[in-house]
Amino acid sequence: MRMPGKPSPLPPWQGTEQRLTSTLAALGIPPDGVSPLPPGRLLVGTLGDPPGMVRVRRGVQILVAPPGVDLLAATAAFWQSGGCEIVQQDVPGRGRLLAATDPDGYGLVLTLGDGDAPTTLVVAGPPMRRSDNSLIFGVLAGVILGPLASCVSFTQAQGSSRHAILVYAWLPVLLAVSGLLVAWPKSRRFGVGLLIGGAVTGLVLSGICFSAL
Repeated sequence: MRMPGKPSPLPPWQGTEQRLTSTLAALGIPPDGVSPLPPGRLLVGTLGDPPGMVRVRRGVQILVAPPGVDLLAATAAFWQSGGCEIVQQDVPGRGRLLAATDPDGYGLVLTLGDGDAPTTLVVAGPPMRRSDNSLIFGVLAGVILGPLASCVSFTQAQGSSRHAILVYAWLPVLLAVSGLLVAWPKSRRFGVGLLIGGAVTGLVLSGICFSAL
């Protein structure tokens, strides 16, 4: 939802806050008229995380509605003025739900409480790819295991110049383990990192050890 005076894209955590506060201001709800929602209550409507993605969420419970204001109608009008696509539905046990998606990919949901159910407003940022540090962890593991395996192989080859090539005996093991990890999609990045870190550090140290035999 592109608000006046906000032509440039905002980071998701700022964008969610901006859309939340601007909606509350348009409804005439003061800051002390709401309370933050815990993380477990922010997964409403279509604001869940797609597979492999994550969304920044911000939500509040509306404690007191301004007198004479139809929250659903006023919110729908405000969101539509920002170019949002609007969907309304009734949710048993929760009340009426107004969901919107703005042109920048933000999701907005207003749930008008029914009975004991509270009235809530939740904003979620555009889906973002989850950070995957498995490649880095694999490289770090390889940096540690490569020299360690090289030292073990060096002790086996030490004292026998005819078997000096044994200083590289760890390399087939590294290739086999990395190959098995790479074969599984979930561990592929870790396997690649392990191969890179282990091969680089291990080969350098093995070369030094080989020349010393």
